Formats: sequence, structure tokens, C-alpha cells
Amino acid sequence: MSEDLSSLKGIGPKTVEKLLNAGIKTIADVATLRPEELASILGWNRMKALETINDAKEKALDVAIQLLSLKDFEEEINGKICRFSTGSSAIDELIGGGIATNELTGLRGPFATGKTQLCMTSAVFCIKEGRSVAWIETEPGTFKSQRLEEIAENRGVDLDIEDDVFVIPARFILSPNHQFLAYQRVEREINRGTDIGLIVIDSFSPKFREFYPRREMFPQRSQETGRHLGFLQYLAAKYNLAVVLTVQVMGVPDAGRALETQMIEFSDKAMYGGHVLKHSVQTWLSLRIKSKKDRIFEAALFDSSYLPTGSVYFTIGPEGVTDLAAKKGRG
Repeated sequence: MSEDLSSLKGIGPKTVEKLLNAGIKTIADVATLRPEELASILGWNRMKALETINDAKEKALDVAIQLLSLKDFEEEINGKICRFSTGSSAIDELIGGGIATNELTGLRGPFATGKTQLCMTSAVFCIKEGRSVAWIETEPGTFKSQRLEEIAENRGVDLDIEDDVFVIPARFILSPNHQFLAYQRVEREINRGTDIGLIVIDSFSPKFREFYPRREMFPQRSQETGRHLGFLQYLAAKYNLAVVLTVQVMGVPDAGRALETQMIEFSDKAMYGGHVLKHSVQTWLSLRIKSKKDRIFEAALFDSSYLPTGSVYFTIGPEGVTDLAAKKGRG
């Protein structure tokens, strides 16, 4: 099968250039687009876009959608996935060796429970492995470059401030749609040759809370949440990178629901985002303060498709998240 985009129906040299600029490099890429997406990229109507996509599917279906044996699937996954340390060997062991590429990891918890610190420490270890980090800040002032540099210095990691970390500041994230554009901007950077191994969204929730505040808006919120998470999973899989989301929590007024949340999520506070968010993230950690005086924190793995639940203790110091010697959480 020829990978020449110009062989597709309606595609000429100028159109090929537009597709390449949008990160669409193969016939299989075209085959997996929605008509609305291709129409938007090329300035076409939906019908013309659909004809081109159908032509691409005929030419590339066996490439766009592969049917793998279990053996081939396991070899592909085991040979592809890598993990970035959280800074704590206890947390790493809890989540299977560290923050995994090719999946989404969620960190939920109240204010000042270590969510951002864990992200920063994992970012340093990603850089140590030779890959870059993209950080999407949705709340002003939450990303502090000095803190990242402090963690890197204390971990003995050389940090190149020009090439290792790319930040999209909160001033550009004015709505959920701006947040989605930020993901697309990161993909453009990847297509320009930057090897990004970790995308951090800190925090995923605020713009959704701001733009979908009322109960009758929940269906729209769910649809938009699904769009975001679907695209982030696509990025994780296509570029073998890790995505970490921090998620805000809120009080549960009903005692019965609070108890249920405590039993399932190791917290009596509910995360903001609903069931779409819960089901779309592969690994969930719940963070909380165990002792403010002694700076003891707890990380609980409450949901994973392949790991048992459990919890461990950790602390935070100049080197970021690190182990709390000889302390263990409930299993």
C-alpha cells in the first residue's frame, strides 16, 4: 500500500502540505479522522471530506486497524511501555513501577496533599530518562520553575531550561476549549521533533467547574470531558507518553454517599468530573495528609485495571516526593 497522501481522492500537493502541517502524515491517519475534522483542516464541506476518508479506509484499513494475536499484543505492550519514577519507591511499587507511558494517571486530593509535587518529581525523572515534559497550567501561579529546578538539583539531574520543559501558562487556558487547544499545541510540538514523554495537566478540573456549574449542564460537561480524555489517550498511545492529571475534590453533603466514597476512593470527598472522568483514567491515586506536623502523606491506589488497591506513606522534601523510611500504609 502506498503511503502517498496525494493518491487519495481530492488530495493535491497543496492539500498534502495542509495535512502534514496538521500532523497527518499517512493514509491511515486520514482513515481515522472524523469528516468534521478533515473538513475543518482543509476548509472543505463534510461530504467531500467523507469521500476522501472512505477512500483512505479502502486503502489503509489493514494498517489503520490491526488485529493482533495475544502473543503479538503482549510483545508490543511489554516492549513499548516505560515508567517514570514518582520519587518514592513505595509509590512506584504500588503503581507497578512508576508513572506509565501509554496511559492516563489521575491524582485526586484536597489542597496541599502533594499532587503538584508528585507531578514535578515525576517530571524530573522523565527528563533524567532523556525525554521532555509538557506542563499545562490551568490555575495561575501553580507552576513554579524554581521548585522544579530545586528538585532536579537535589536529584542530580541536569535541567536544560530551553529544551527539557515546555509550559503553557494559565493565562492561555480561559475555557475547556482553550484547554483542548493546549493538547493540540503539545502535539504540534511533538510533530516538530520534540520527544515529549510526559504531559501534566495541573489541574484538569477548574475550567469544567467554571463553565458547567449547574446540574442541567452535566450532559454537556460529560461530553466535553470525554472529548478531552479521548484525545489525551490518543496522544498517550500514539507517542508512547505518560499523561498525569491532577483533579480537585469537593465535599459530599450526604453521609451515605460520603461513606461510599471513603470505601471506594480512600476519601470522603468526591472528585470533580463525574463518571466519565473516573472510567477514562487507567490508574487513580488518592492523596491526603496523614500528619501535617511531621509532613507525612498517604497515597492510595483505589482504581486500576491491572493492579491491586493499597496505600503507602511518603513525604516531601527539597528533592520532591520521597520515601518515608520504615512507614507502611494499609493494604
